[in-house]
Amino acid sequence: MDMRISTTQSIFSVLPLGNIFETTRKSRAEERNDSLAISNQAMEYNFALRAVKTAPDIRVDRAYRIKEIKNQIKNNEYNVSSADISEKMVGDYLENVSVKNKLEM
Repeated sequence: MDMRISTTQSIFSVLPLGNIFETTRKSRAEERNDSLAISNQAMEYNFALRAVKTAPDIRVDRAYRIKEIKNQIKNNEYNVSSADISEKMVGDYLENVSVKNKLEM
């Protein structure tokens, strides 16, 4: 004959653990406060996202300008002054030299 004695049944019958667990759950629930912490990186991302969303769409303006220039070229009306060309070339050169110098530092 096999006789087993369960110690957990005797312990639970003697101690009112149900009340202890309920009290603990209630007190933990009462102590909880909801909080939210947003990192600096998340705030910067949100700021950049809002800036992008509110910025005008440059692609539309650019597409219109390209279409306009193509029509001028097609109609032989596109003229760029030599001063504008040289200014752009020198400006690009100086910008590249400036960037190169910063990279070497």
